[in-house]
Amino acid sequence: MIIVIIVLGAGVVWATSNYSSIPNGERSSSGVPLTIYDASGVLGPCVIVNNNTAGTDYFLPTRTAYEWTTFKSAVSAGRVPGVTLGSCPTTVCAPSEYLVGTTCTLCPAGYFCDGTYKTPCPAGTSSGAGQTSCAL
Repeated sequence: MIIVIIVLGAGVVWATSNYSSIPNGERSSSGVPLTIYDASGVLGPCVIVNNNTAGTDYFLPTRTAYEWTTFKSAVSAGRVPGVTLGSCPTTVCAPSEYLVGTTCTLCPAGYFCDGTYKTPCPAGTSSGAGQTSCAL
């Protein structure tokens, strides 16, 4: 299930479900941290969105700086259940590694890594150590 957060002004947040694909934003999957980084700087500094819900995905409005700032304010005020924001790590790891504290660690077999996190391979796929994706 995906929850869509629509900001109605004055910090009011409305959520709905059953959207599978929406342009101009990012999907935050349940239990998977998502890094929002805008190289142009329009959205501000790098932010990690932690979706700590059980089975609820969120749509993150990142099309404009206003949408993104309003969403972050709603999260900070506790109006987006189960979602927290964190700072991006300053340690930069190779894509074949993940961070443990401030230490880069080789991605283990059965996972894929992105330089920050390790994620288990989906069912029916696998990977060797140091991989950035899983294969059939």
